[in-house]
Amino acid sequence: MSPPRPKPPRISVLVCTRNRGAKIGPCVRSILASPLADMELLVVDQSDDDGTQRAVEAFRDPRLRYLRTPTRGLARARNVGIRASSGGVVLFTDDDCIAEPDWAGAILEEFDADPEVGAVYGRVLPLGEGKPGEHCPTVMESTERRVVRSLEESTHEAVGHGNNMAFRRELFARFGLYLEWLGAGTPMRGGEDAEFTFRVLWGGTKVLYTPKALAHHDNWMPLEKSKRQLYRYMLSASTVFTRFALRGSGVALRVQAWRYRTYWKDFAGSIRWKNWPAVIHVGKLLLVHTLGHFLGLLFVARRAPRYVPDAAGSPRALELAAAGSPP
Repeated sequence: MSPPRPKPPRISVLVCTRNRGAKIGPCVRSILASPLADMELLVVDQSDDDGTQRAVEAFRDPRLRYLRTPTRGLARARNVGIRASSGGVVLFTDDDCIAEPDWAGAILEEFDADPEVGAVYGRVLPLGEGKPGEHCPTVMESTERRVVRSLEESTHEAVGHGNNMAFRRELFARFGLYLEWLGAGTPMRGGEDAEFTFRVLWGGTKVLYTPKALAHHDNWMPLEKSKRQLYRYMLSASTVFTRFALRGSGVALRVQAWRYRTYWKDFAGSIRWKNWPAVIHVGKLLLVHTLGHFLGLLFVARRAPRYVPDAAGSPRALELAAAGSPP
């Protein structure tokens, strides 16, 4: 008779990383500063060298696990981590984020306070101050705790970002995993977080934003680089919402129309004021938004990978996850 499996932790923290050996150390250190004992931290590494592995293995904490995978792409890494972890709550952050010591605990408090909440997003602030002309993207500065009660609200006011989000594990069994052709490491470069959030909201999940769960984003970049990143994000967002519109979501259709109206209004205003840099910027946003319609049509039939909850954290799941294969 095989020995009984150990009791799973209450929360699994997943950090997906690739070729960032210098940044992963501060990230891991900040998460392990949590007083939570009933937690696991799983680092899913897609690196081309062993710099990240050496940095992670320098820590001595029984809550820390390291998993190397030959897969490529953030969405694939997240799916690997979900399958290989076992906590009842799955919490994500990025390898360039620094968490406050009570971050994971604040997330758990929200889930414990309301059994109907299926997803929790936290606050994200820039780490320190950038140089003149630099911008730190993907932050969420709101100090207002709120429940997202409708799809409409979630799309016009950002729920949050993938660098501070958590889900009850059963959501993956109900709605599937992340779409692996979206996200960093793919030609789309983004959109996997927005797609999954919209998917679970469309399915009736109660989603909460809390400012108490705070992380800091260490990703200052020149403004021009930030704009290029925005174009990629908006391309993927347009693709995602076109797919949902084609699948019957009136909200997704209205979001696409609202964005078009906003872009055209900004474009016309920039021409009127002869603000040519703004004309070019908004023109590019219009272009990628339109291209997203065609990509959404092309990928409308793509399905999300399945999740088998019974395999979570099992030796077989770990073996398959490391190889990049679904259980």
